[in-house]
Amino acid sequence: MRNADVVYMEFGSHLYGLDTPLSDIDYKGIYLPTLQELLLSRVQHSYKDSTGPKDDKNRPGDVDREVMSLPYFIEKAIKGDMVAIDMLHCNEPMINSPIWESLIRNRSRFYTRNLKGFRGYVNRQAAMYGIRGSRLGDVRAAIDVLNRLSNIPAKGELTLSQVWDFLYEGEHVRKIRKTDNQNRAMDFYEVNGKKHPSHMRISEASGQMLAMYTQYGAKAKAAEKNEGIDWKALSHALRAAYQLRDIYLEGDYQYPLHENDYLREVKAGELNFIDDVAPTLEALVEEVEALAEQSDLPEKVEETFWDGWLIGTYVSNFGIRIS
Repeated sequence: MRNADVVYMEFGSHLYGLDTPLSDIDYKGIYLPTLQELLLSRVQHSYKDSTGPKDDKNRPGDVDREVMSLPYFIEKAIKGDMVAIDMLHCNEPMINSPIWESLIRNRSRFYTRNLKGFRGYVNRQAAMYGIRGSRLGDVRAAIDVLNRLSNIPAKGELTLSQVWDFLYEGEHVRKIRKTDNQNRAMDFYEVNGKKHPSHMRISEASGQMLAMYTQYGAKAKAAEKNEGIDWKALSHALRAAYQLRDIYLEGDYQYPLHENDYLREVKAGELNFIDDVAPTLEALVEEVEALAEQSDLPEKVEETFWDGWLIGTYVSNFGIRIS
């Protein structure tokens, strides 16, 4: 296991303040690659080890460790990865460094209106358990329209772009345009948070949506009986939603969250899903989506800042001179 010379911390439930006697132990760290590794492009993304079983869930007391390279951590944080953003909110790491303190000072530069890791996870959990029946209804409607459009006579199989104007749109189904890092525009058909590129074949898109509908539909029916619910995953989704709300409203968040007592009850499965948890998650999803639309945060992370930050870190730590 590589030494974590930038930062090393307890992660997971111990970081969130939500650990129980049944919690496993999770450590995360960051290492600074050597100059030789950087110059020869031999930087390993991360080093991992675990005391838990390879093909099963960890048991109470099992230990997971992961140490990431600094460039890989920056890459993940730029993408809004939940692990990276959560790490940036560790107040008392076991190993600290000036590099880590600089990251903490600048962590708000990773915040955007999107924060895909957080919003994606929250929306997937909401969809999985049928929060707002309109979510599953929108998926079904999108599938039905695609199935009708697939019967249009054509040479070869039609793509989404060829029937773009006729695609169904609803509260959770929309057509969007995104730009990549080279400012090239791409169109997507977003259904319940999942993006289907416009060049995708109708049959492929319809198949993916049907799989989503089938999976989520079964879970939603079970949830009505308070059965088959992954309470731990739901507590994570609620926590992520609260964090997003704090970022959009306050510009940041701190552990432990004010809602930790409620999150503990959810994680332990002590509440009724339909009466207690579903309405809370539904309201949070709506609030976060509205706040994201109104937010003054940038659409994407300013990558040139972090490129310069990394170069400056290498210069100061390796004594490199750049003319």
